[in-house]
Amino acid sequence: MTNKEMAEATNEVYNCFWLKWRDRKINKNDWDILIRESRELLKKYPFKFVISWVIEIQNELEKRN
Repeated sequence: MTNKEMAEATNEVYNCFWLKWRDRKINKNDWDILIRESRELLKKYPFKFVISWVIEIQNELEKRN
């Protein structure tokens, strides 16, 4: 993972993904969208760091819901 890839992935995972979902009550349709967005992130950034982070975000959102 290059510095540029790390910066881009961090920006997308935190600023675009986490901030979008963190304060929502997530219904069934939202979960489908969230999972699709997760898969898109993992396809774009197939790095262990990103995979772990996205999974942990999903787990946290599920606990909050």
